[in-house]
Amino acid sequence: MQETLLNETLRVPIPEGFHQMTEEETRKLRTLEAGPGVCLSDPRRHILVSMGWKRVGALVSFLLNPKDIATNAEKQAHKAMESHGYRCLGFSSRQIAGARAEGYRYTYTANGVGMVSETFAAKIGKTIYYFHFYARSAGEAGFDVWSALLDGIAPAK
Repeated sequence: MQETLLNETLRVPIPEGFHQMTEEETRKLRTLEAGPGVCLSDPRRHILVSMGWKRVGALVSFLLNPKDIATNAEKQAHKAMESHGYRCLGFSSRQIAGARAEGYRYTYTANGVGMVSETFAAKIGKTIYYFHFYARSAGEAGFDVWSALLDGIAPAK
């Protein structure tokens, strides 16, 4: 199985049917915040995964926890996507690369198409990692692929 690296510290499996998007492809995604990251796409199943990271200072790292990060991210998503019928479906926790990750699932509409999405945030050392999943609502089976991808993330050696 192919894999990619996040921040040279996490190995991420690339599931069958996905490809790592080029910089040109990711520039076309207006909704993504600028910054370092990797995007994976499965056009056949209409799934997009984006992953990014942000290094923070020692004090901020000490004060922030994944739950606060996820809660704040959800508030920002709600505000930004309210006009697209944003609806939060709830929060959840999981492990990513041995670290506690907190996230939330939501629905919205894009160009008349019902979408489902999930976001997780994990703090590993002084770096915050963000993991985002987007799929058409009709393809909710994509959550199995998403969960397997998250389960497969491991520290780089």
